Amino acid sequence: EILKFYAGDHSHIYEDAADMGWAATEQWAQMTINLTFELIEIFGPILYQNNPIRTVTTRGDSTLGDALAKVMETYLNYTPVELDLKNESRHAINDALISGMGVLWTGLDRETGLIGSFYESIANFVIDPDAPRLRDVWWVARKKIEPLWLVQRHFPDTAMGLKGNRTSSLGKSMMADVDDNNMRAPDAKTQDLVAYYEIYSKMGVGVRTKNVNDDTKKEIEDDNDFVYLAICPSHDKPLAIENWPAPLFLDNAWFQSPLYWHNHPDELWPIAPLKPAMGEQKAIDFLATFMMTKAKNASRDVIGVDPSIDENVVNQIAAGRDLEVVSLTGAQGRPINEVVSWLKHPGIPSDLKETFSMLIDLFEKRTGLQEILYGTTRVAERTAHA
Repeated sequence: EILKFYAGDHSHIYEDAADMGWAATEQWAQMTINLTFELIEIFGPILYQNNPIRTVTTRGDSTLGDALAKVMETYLNYTPVELDLKNESRHAINDALISGMGVLWTGLDRETGLIGSFYESIANFVIDPDAPRLRDVWWVARKKIEPLWLVQRHFPDTAMGLKGNRTSSLGKSMMADVDDNNMRAPDAKTQDLVAYYEIYSKMGVGVRTKNVNDDTKKEIEDDNDFVYLAICPSHDKPLAIENWPAPLFLDNAWFQSPLYWHNHPDELWPIAPLKPAMGEQKAIDFLATFMMTKAKNASRDVIGVDPSIDENVVNQIAAGRDLEVVSLTGAQGRPINEVVSWLKHPGIPSDLKETFSMLIDLFEKRTGLQEILYGTTRVAERTAHA
């Protein structure tokens, strides 16, 4: 829902209102006051301003240790710049603000061979749903979508017979070209991507659960608790069953680094900072729409004329030209304001304006979107000299 407010036009709230019946006959202007977008784009850069400066020291007076610490410090301060940690973190921060949690994944960069932290979309991140807390999970997984040839290169021994299960943009364009020529493209030639899952487990290969039959448990060796698995649902065997790439489990750590703010008391997934303010965001949009409709109606020009006024004169007035000279035939010497008058429509009620300001204030308090983040303040700065 938050993503719709962030990247959408908010039309869904008006459609929902029409579906519920209470606004089915209204002609909505569908105003959008996108405070959700505003918050994310203001908080994002503030939450990650600069790359960290890492310092490495030794626990003794060893000359060799000091030299190694210096090399490690140089490396750790080089990789954030080389691997663009700032941009990777910004994506994770956006996920955390929108979805409740963002993820950076520690791994090897294919192009440089360096170890770094890289953004992983929460849409691809799967976590043990039975754990009461994030620190108590028994397994995590991430979905990867890669070209078929690359997956075959990663797993040359187990990818024999593997077929693509996704179509790339190039494949779709090739299919479109073929269709334009009234020819049919076989699926095997256009399904050039493979979706598979990398699973990092602290509970073996997964045959210890109660739903696994005894024959399967005897067939699959499951002596190691800490296992890395690569599985493609459409393939007849695992692509990999190995040890973890690095023994992070010795420190009770994982390859993902989660970013979140608010723990949920009953659920594993954290609460998005914007979630409590969605009520105010909807109310702000609705009230802005009501006020815009009111302003539209109040801007109408309604003119009352005495029935005795000639119809040609009425037509001249209705034409709305900037300068018009009319002869008030039928006025019979009466003042013009007695035979022609403007009817003033009531403006936007003050209580609507006050309610709108109150909702903005509530949204800011609920989310922390305070004026200081804009570099301004409503309170005048004062300087006193003794």
